[in-house]
Amino acid sequence: MKAQCRKFLGALGDDWPLAAGGTPEFDLHAGKCSRCRIIRDTVAKTIELYRSCWYEKVPAELELRLMTALNARSEECRKPSTGY
Repeated sequence: MKAQCRKFLGALGDDWPLAAGGTPEFDLHAGKCSRCRIIRDTVAKTIELYRSCWYEKVPAELELRLMTALNARSEECRKPSTGY
């Protein structure tokens, strides 16, 4: 991996303005580097999808039933197997 790739990809964990399309310097680099372009586009799409999600509160009774069922199933999975 090139030093310039390391520089830009290392910035992904920082306060990098990827949501706004990256930086002009990175966009110029990504225009020449397919690996960085793919990573930039994938991260940008992930951020877009995350921001487009909305959550709806489920009724308390349904939440309780779901959590009870999930906890019961989880307990079943934790039990040691006695068969072959």
